[in-house]
Amino acid sequence: MVGLQSFAARGLHSGVVGVLGLLLALVPLLAAADDTVKLRLRWVPQFQFAGYYMALEKGFYREAGLDVQIIPSAPELSGPIDYVLTGQAEFGIANSGLVRERAAGKPVVALAAIGQHAPAVWLVRGDSGIQSLHDLVGKRLMSIPSGLSESIELFAPFVLEGIDLDKLTLLPTSYDLKSLVNGETDALNAYITNEPFVLLKQNVDFRVIRPRSYGVDFYSDILFTTEAYVAQHPERVKAFREASLKGWRYALTHVDESIDVLLDKYVTDRSREHLQFEADSLRELIDPDVIAVGHMNPGRWQHIAQLHQKMGLIKGPLDWQRFLYQPEAAGAKPVDYRLLLSVLALALLAGVIAFWYRHLNARLRHEIIERTKMEQQLRQLATTDWLSGLNNRGHFFARASDEFERANRYIRPLGLMLLDIDWFKQVNDRYGHQVGDAAIQAIGEVFNVVLRHSDIAGRVGGEEFAVLLPETEPEVAAQVAERIREAVAQCEITTSQAEPCRITISIGLTAFASSDDVFDQMYSRADKALYAAKANGRDQIQLSL
Repeated sequence: MVGLQSFAARGLHSGVVGVLGLLLALVPLLAAADDTVKLRLRWVPQFQFAGYYMALEKGFYREAGLDVQIIPSAPELSGPIDYVLTGQAEFGIANSGLVRERAAGKPVVALAAIGQHAPAVWLVRGDSGIQSLHDLVGKRLMSIPSGLSESIELFAPFVLEGIDLDKLTLLPTSYDLKSLVNGETDALNAYITNEPFVLLKQNVDFRVIRPRSYGVDFYSDILFTTEAYVAQHPERVKAFREASLKGWRYALTHVDESIDVLLDKYVTDRSREHLQFEADSLRELIDPDVIAVGHMNPGRWQHIAQLHQKMGLIKGPLDWQRFLYQPEAAGAKPVDYRLLLSVLALALLAGVIAFWYRHLNARLRHEIIERTKMEQQLRQLATTDWLSGLNNRGHFFARASDEFERANRYIRPLGLMLLDIDWFKQVNDRYGHQVGDAAIQAIGEVFNVVLRHSDIAGRVGGEEFAVLLPETEPEVAAQVAERIREAVAQCEITTSQAEPCRITISIGLTAFASSDDVFDQMYSRADKALYAAKANGRDQIQLSL
């Protein structure tokens, strides 16, 4: 053991010497990293860019050896992509159209996606009668002059819904909500983080049409640089990215402090209340409690590129390996084998101790695993309906209450449907309770096929079910309800008799309304609609708004 310790000590000493030598060798590189790097924003200072400002104010960039200058948008400046490509800045912020620029041959590299969801939406007046995307056909739509290319997330839903873009009446945007309020346009392109706050303060009733409700979900606020800069300064790029994401994590957990900094030093045209609204809305788009800030999924980028191709904005393949930044590959260093040998020796010693410890505690670990399994089973039993596999009544209402509060706070669409198996008592009387149970299980299987992962389904009574549809406009919810009704009608349930059992369902459908204070109000409307569907002959859908 003494020999091993001596060997490890000599190896560790050699490793320390090697590390000191490596640090000395890096001194010139660290000095070079103090050169100023510029970040070009997409817009003026606001909470949309709070993470970068907080990385600057809290010294995260300075700790990374970076002197960062943040450049906001200005009329005399070119767009962020051209600004970076011409060498006027090293980093920039762009939307998901960055993938289109790469496909066009521009050597841009996506470093991180801050917004996991894009903020662009259509705003319409609450009294316009416009309920869905299809209602915008023939209406006046205000969008930016290059709307199709710069706001593809607003136009791609039309294509996916089979709506010819030539049927849309497009007007150049005035960038002024008065155009919508005064009736100069029927719909206005807007950010869910901004314009709704102004309308709420003016007590103007409005409705939001979100691309996400129609399957278009893009990244937003993409941090990017150039391929040449990544090749020339890999350590600097990696340090800037990490410090920026650290700034975002700080800003999202210190919102009040971040707003103070913005108001004191940068923002001049927004109130604290407006910035707080923006921060709350952005948190929904960034989703930091579920997804690591800055995360990018290659498969999702490919889906975004495919939508661009469908819209005729991208032709030809992309080099994904060169477009998407790989932080783990940046700044790789040569292996110090002396240090590695020291670590292996210590690891061997630790392994011997760990084996002994594991041997003594194997039974304890087994008991912990079994107890954990039992706790998981108990939690599942407490929240799941044993027959249908869906949420039980209590768990459904708990989740529904949370979704209702989110819809109420962030002005998001929410659909609710109540379903009831028609003539269920006759099914049990004629075929037996086993067939009745099979009918309930068939409903659960239909839900698994038709519903999205984000939808919430539960069995709330004997033969009664409820489905909550977040981020779903009433027209889309009605389409989902019809697919469920048709799928159930096609089910054949095996019986002991010659013919199979067939069932139908009645559905009551409603949507979140701005006048709703509690979820019970939505539930009551859906229940009345369900009663109307059954009173009018069953096997149908009734909508109550």
